[in-house]
Amino acid sequence: MDVENEAGYSLQLYKDGMAEGEVVHVPADVTSFDFTAAMTAGGYYTATVQAMATGNLYSDGIHSEPSSENLNPNGLQPVVFFKNYNELPTTPNGLKNGGHGFQLGSYTYWLYDYMDNRSKVAVVARNLAGEIVRQWELGEDNIRYINGIQTSEINHTITFTTNQSSPGHPASITLLWSEFFIR
Repeated sequence: MDVENEAGYSLQLYKDGMAEGEVVHVPADVTSFDFTAAMTAGGYYTATVQAMATGNLYSDGIHSEPSSENLNPNGLQPVVFFKNYNELPTTPNGLKNGGHGFQLGSYTYWLYDYMDNRSKVAVVARNLAGEIVRQWELGEDNIRYINGIQTSEINHTITFTTNQSSPGHPASITLLWSEFFIR
């Protein structure tokens, strides 16, 4: 991203894929910037950089792709929970047994079985207001009846265990945290 005669750089912080705060301008000799003060809530933080040219003879650089790693200094480890029936949000149509879940960034993820007993698990993501923002099926066929969730900060994975361990029904499924990021 080298720009001839760059005067400085414009930096933009993003939270969960949306611009967060104002664009920051830094001189050309600055090689790093600390956004920590702007990251006040949980979420997946990234940043873009654009080289700014001097004068009218040169063009500004293109915006970089968002950084690929979470910049949040507080981490983004999922917080696992189990809720009793009377503490659950409204169960979406066609689903049942939604007590297991976790929070990751600004979203809660609830795991449900299907009313028709298909061998799949539904994942329902809700924003902080409790609104459903995404729904999909977890991982692979032949997994249902989630009875536990474990996370690994080292591997950035989340493992869902089931009460099934017969042939054709795995006892667990492990996915990367990034597979749950909503952008």
